[in-house]
Amino acid sequence: MIPPSLQLNTRLSLFIPQNQRIFLNGNKIWRQSMRVCAKPVIGDGILRINGKDALTGVPENVVVTPSTNTSAFVGATSTERSCRHVFKLGVIRDVRLLCLFRFKIWWMIPRMGNSGSDIPIETQMLLLEAREEPVVDASKGSTSYILFLPVLDGEFRSSLQGNSANELEFCLESGDPAIVTAQSLKAVFVNYGNNPFDLMNESMKTTLLPIFLTSTVLDFSPYAGYWSGTAELLHSVKPKRQIPGMLDWFGWCTWDAFYTEVNPQGIKDGLKSLLRFNMDLGWEDDLIAKIQDHTLIEIEDCLLEEGKHRYQNSIVGKFLVDKPFNLMSAKKTMLQAWRSKSNITTLDLSKDMVLFMFDEVSDLNKVLANSPWAFNGHLLALQKWKEDTSVSEFVFDSISIWTQIHDLPLDWITRRIGMQLGSDIGCVEDVDIPFGGILGGKFLRIRVRINLNRPLVQFVIAKRKNAEPRFLEVKYERLPIFCFKCGKIGHDNRQCSTLTDSGGEKEATLLPFGVWLKAENGELLNPHLEHFKMKGRKISGIHPSSSQSPETELGMILSPANIPSKNPVTVLHLDSDLLVRRMMPRGGLGFDEVGRPNITLYPQNTSRMLCYPQVHVLKNPNIVGVDKMKYQSTYPEDSNNMKNTWQPQELDLEIPDIVGQDQLRNQFSYLEVSNKLKNPQQIKPFNCGNSLPKWGIDTFQHQSQKSSCGHLQPYKSMAMKIFVKFVSNLSEGGTPPRFLIIDDGWQDTVNEFQKDGEPFVEGSQFGGRLVSIKENNKFRKTANGTFIDAPSDLKEFVSDIRRTFGLKYIYVWHALMGYWGGVHPNAPGTEKYKSKLRYPVQSPGTLANARDISMDCMEKYGVGIIDPTKISQFYDDLHRYLVSQDVDGVKVDVQNILETVATGLGGRVSLTQQFQAALENSIAANFQDNSIICCMGQNTDSVYSAKRSAITRASDDYMPRNPTSQTLHIAAVAFNSIFLGEVMVPDWDMFYSRHYAAEYHAVARAVGGCGVYVSDKPGQHDFTVLKRLVLPDGSVLRAKYPGRPSRDCLFNDPVMDGKSLLKIWNLNKFTGVLGIFNCQGAGSWPCMDSTIQRDVSPELSGYVSPADIEYFEEVSGKSWTGDCAVFAFNTGSLSRLPHTESLNVSLKVLQCNVFTISPIKIYNQKVQFAPIGLVDMYNSGGAIEAIEFFSDSSNCGISIKGRGSGRFGAYSSAKPKFLSVNKKEEEFKFKSDDNFLTTMIPAGTSSWDIVIYF
Repeated sequence: MIPPSLQLNTRLSLFIPQNQRIFLNGNKIWRQSMRVCAKPVIGDGILRINGKDALTGVPENVVVTPSTNTSAFVGATSTERSCRHVFKLGVIRDVRLLCLFRFKIWWMIPRMGNSGSDIPIETQMLLLEAREEPVVDASKGSTSYILFLPVLDGEFRSSLQGNSANELEFCLESGDPAIVTAQSLKAVFVNYGNNPFDLMNESMKTTLLPIFLTSTVLDFSPYAGYWSGTAELLHSVKPKRQIPGMLDWFGWCTWDAFYTEVNPQGIKDGLKSLLRFNMDLGWEDDLIAKIQDHTLIEIEDCLLEEGKHRYQNSIVGKFLVDKPFNLMSAKKTMLQAWRSKSNITTLDLSKDMVLFMFDEVSDLNKVLANSPWAFNGHLLALQKWKEDTSVSEFVFDSISIWTQIHDLPLDWITRRIGMQLGSDIGCVEDVDIPFGGILGGKFLRIRVRINLNRPLVQFVIAKRKNAEPRFLEVKYERLPIFCFKCGKIGHDNRQCSTLTDSGGEKEATLLPFGVWLKAENGELLNPHLEHFKMKGRKISGIHPSSSQSPETELGMILSPANIPSKNPVTVLHLDSDLLVRRMMPRGGLGFDEVGRPNITLYPQNTSRMLCYPQVHVLKNPNIVGVDKMKYQSTYPEDSNNMKNTWQPQELDLEIPDIVGQDQLRNQFSYLEVSNKLKNPQQIKPFNCGNSLPKWGIDTFQHQSQKSSCGHLQPYKSMAMKIFVKFVSNLSEGGTPPRFLIIDDGWQDTVNEFQKDGEPFVEGSQFGGRLVSIKENNKFRKTANGTFIDAPSDLKEFVSDIRRTFGLKYIYVWHALMGYWGGVHPNAPGTEKYKSKLRYPVQSPGTLANARDISMDCMEKYGVGIIDPTKISQFYDDLHRYLVSQDVDGVKVDVQNILETVATGLGGRVSLTQQFQAALENSIAANFQDNSIICCMGQNTDSVYSAKRSAITRASDDYMPRNPTSQTLHIAAVAFNSIFLGEVMVPDWDMFYSRHYAAEYHAVARAVGGCGVYVSDKPGQHDFTVLKRLVLPDGSVLRAKYPGRPSRDCLFNDPVMDGKSLLKIWNLNKFTGVLGIFNCQGAGSWPCMDSTIQRDVSPELSGYVSPADIEYFEEVSGKSWTGDCAVFAFNTGSLSRLPHTESLNVSLKVLQCNVFTISPIKIYNQKVQFAPIGLVDMYNSGGAIEAIEFFSDSSNCGISIKGRGSGRFGAYSSAKPKFLSVNKKEEEFKFKSDDNFLTTMIPAGTSSWDIVIYF
């Protein structure tokens, strides 16, 4: 008769193999007599596995259930029934160990130690180093490993912890006071092995077996799939997981770019800037090697009231001037221009920043409403003062400005269409449609907020259904100084380095921006009929570019001799486009702006362009633009006797002062003409000196049809290619994202804890609740919506950006319970899900470690928990709706919340399994690609209950503003991947590409075998870093397995021991890849006393070896020499190294390096070869798809197939005769000192076949 305390859970009894037995400590026997064997047993208070002592001092209530000769389940019994037990298992002392524990309810990090007291509460994996015999040098001797995995046992979940007596304990809890037990016989799985990665792989399969068989939902669908490690599936019961396609493409996430303020225009800006423009980079300073602790002083709110009252009616202004200027004069000019009725006090904040304090808020609002303002043409960027903000925190990256969209059909001039068109320029703030008078019905006037880091938008393209697209010209009122090269406000061409020109005589080329972007306030400035004069000397003539026909488009300008200055030689006929450019390396000519035609000589070596649209040069070699019918004609005296032999002399050139709107309207039927022409401005002539300047001309064939967009009409033909190159710049400098996550901020929620007009309370955002499964009014047009630029619905927006930017996958974010605060119980859109407000209760284990603000706030505000009987309906409704909106998948956050709300719902394990099954069933039913990213789900309840999900976050959030978290993030993901990587593909989270630690994070993603996506703010990109991760087509070179620490790093603390470097290994199809990181000195682990951190040297040394790569036999093959080609990315050096030898590496804090390790194989007597891949990519070997050796009577060689473009490298023992790329012979370089062979794969090549002939 079995004592009641030893009864097995009947749900688990089928997992005991018939030839195995359960052993109780104290020589108590169940079923059969104990006999001497190699199976794990307890004897004399010692748990032995494969002859090794795993635990000593094992209590008598501990139970062992052998699984194999090297593994067993361990549990314990009690005399009391409870929903939570803490059982002692035995003592661990004087052994190196690695723990993975939850330091917060959501997240897991590693902890290293050497005794039971070092094991934190909520440990979910424990690995011990078991050596054959004690050795002085830990690097020598045979090493084996003992693994402890706390698992799910029926309705209970277990975790490990140590106590001060060095005893290992396991905590068993159900999460529901009604779910109780007196025993758990299979709480912890223990296994032994010589390879820690094989050990982990096999153990996870065994631990998942009972969970899968006892689950309420059984589904073994044949997914094509993924499983890390090399062993076969144990018992063939583990379902294969389909890998979402987005993992192989570069992505962008909106979270750190916008947080919850995400909006359609911001998303477009971010996608555009990644696709189009290579922004100038402002490198931040290097992070200080060691960050010292400082006392945190908390300021009372009451002490801030005085300052808040003083500055509440203030504006912070920054003069965007790129040269010295008189700040006092600038302030005075602004105050005079504003004409304030009340007093304005100024305070200088820096050499170009001023605080303007207004006595009356009406004057402040007037200044903002009439912005932008400029001083001497230079923009004064303004921001309203914000409390608790230092001067350095004001970011002047946007301004509000009135724009005009021209040449619209009359029925397009409506407010709604204006909002839609304006959204392509910036964030729409207002639409003003002028009616009456000459301007009425001619253009839309739209006030937008534009990003100063982005070029000005020159036109928008719009079309009606089944109609041709229209190019609609955009003009800007009160436009400050901007650059004709890059199109950005704040500098002119002379200070811009976006485009370069070596000078010298050449044909004219087109600059993408020009004076046509300027408009007058509320009225059009005619850019072509302003009076101007130009006087010069020794102008040698005008010549056409090679692509033009001088017969139809160009003539020669020759100034006849002895012409009275009162009679101008020429009159220009404004009819087609002409671009005139100064071509000599010294000096240059340009108009500051149309309407104020100051002619300036620029003595510099860069070319200047005079963009003067609508000029036609007649054929007559002596006279340009004579037209009696439409202009006052001015002929030279005795014009009938003009001869071509006249010599060039001084030339006067002018457009006569013409008045009369009817006459103008007839001539310029497609131009808008102001009823206020500027007075003619007499300007001073310039003198070219003794030089003989030459002028190049490009013209574009005039279109006989009415122009739909003024100066843009000619671009519809030949010039469109140039326009795309310089304006769109689609192929220059960008890394095209193919995957997008629209993170938190798109859903329809309410928050009763955030009131309009009241101060924001930190954490109140976690009180928001979902009120419908649809998008909010930022992404959906509503009758009373406050976002006038919103699309009609989410589908319109998603389909638009997919089509415009070539996106392959678009995911959206939602929480497991809908939103942070759950689902609103009484909202019309969600009441059918019968949610109830519950207040989460954390377990003592999670409370013993670090608190989390989101969890604390959810405990305070409550969570609307969906009725478990309705959860399948909720997920299906939500996901089916998203599919109808053209969304491809979801990122599901806040998954661990279930463990805190399980009371009365069957306990945490049962509730998690129910929700996970509903979630995964909905994903399978609605999305085609297993399209889910799991997040905030690092408890074993979720990890073991997910059966189909293939991606899970493996770290805390990426925190770009926290300097101490950069190194911790990399180390945490690498170690967590030992455990999580056996279940799903670890997600390393997003990162900033323009950041002091950008390359550090980028290299980690390259070796991580994970998805690659950034969360850059629009325009804030480092394409140098991104192009080392992303191929031109947007794909990434993802490694084969989860990136994990090398074997010799497993028990070293790479963050706090002051001496250890972290190595992360992975494999490709034909090469290994190894990243090495210095994580020391920048911070300390959470839940650790930072004062115990060791002193860190400015530079640490370590080594890398081919032996650091596990499973290298997968790529080495039979013809391997035993040596490897090792390519170091940082230095570009190539070394030949025996497999067991190493290279020394030295790194400073936040430095890293990455090595491609390729086996050198023997192909014949003279050829030993090892491919490296695309050597300018971090994971160079990831580009290689296939290798094949060929040989015949005349030739032998190697064919290498791969993808991407750039520099290809390989180790070759012999210099090739020649090589070809895609059947075209290419040049190559061969360095005999290191046998480094390189060749260029032409840009634009997506796949290639390199054939090397020896």
